[in-house]
Amino acid sequence: MTPQQKTVLAEDTDARQLKQVATDLAGSQLAADPAALAPFLGQAGFLARLDPAPAYEGAYTGLRLARVLRNLANNPIPAAREALLELTETPTFEDHVLRIQLLIHNLAVVRPAPPRAIVYWKRYATANGIVAFDVVQALVENQSPPAMTLLESILTNPGHTQSNITAWLRQIILPKRNDIPLLACCHQTLLHPVSNETGVRIVEALFDYDREGWYRSCSPPEPPPFALALPVAREHLEAIGAHGLAHLPLGEKLAAKVKATVKSMHGQKPQ
Repeated sequence: MTPQQKTVLAEDTDARQLKQVATDLAGSQLAADPAALAPFLGQAGFLARLDPAPAYEGAYTGLRLARVLRNLANNPIPAAREALLELTETPTFEDHVLRIQLLIHNLAVVRPAPPRAIVYWKRYATANGIVAFDVVQALVENQSPPAMTLLESILTNPGHTQSNITAWLRQIILPKRNDIPLLACCHQTLLHPVSNETGVRIVEALFDYDREGWYRSCSPPEPPPFALALPVAREHLEAIGAHGLAHLPLGEKLAAKVKATVKSMHGQKPQ
């Protein structure tokens, strides 16, 4: 960090200039730069100059801070990841839900998910928590073993409402239902004590798709074609389908979907 950059971060009231300097430091390959930026991200004055109060009336993606954290997350050097992880233990940064959402999502790029990221996600994955949806999104993006273990614990937590679990499955998991780590997690979830309704919804999200009935949005998520699933993914899908048919009240329509999907995958090759 140059003396001029330090002065900007410490004193400048031009939000655009602040953003430019902060994003440059966050993306720098010099370890000293993200490390020097980190303390400012925990200062209320800096955060207020970067994003004045009206900025917090919108979505977290609209904050100037969003670009800064994205640069830290995409910067592969250890100092950048450390600066990001330090924010999980910075009370001032936690003063607004939009900053919490930003950190939840940006931690998803750190693989495998380190213990501090898991602790942070777990803190906000409480039953009916206002950012639990964001946590599930981050876990599904990350898909490292620690993240999948936490996702399994969330899906089997009876404190979460069935409507929330169904929303996560249909909106977050369904678009990635060919992903091997995610399928392995769903399989493990079904093998643990889980309500019949949650079990059925898991199978439904992996084998069915009701565009008109499940979604109100004009651009709902779409599942990937089963034809693109790798052999290991198909093995997981077949095992999940077999478990559902043997142990869950799938109903005639869903059972037929499962049988037809498993049958169609036999003999197919990934494209």
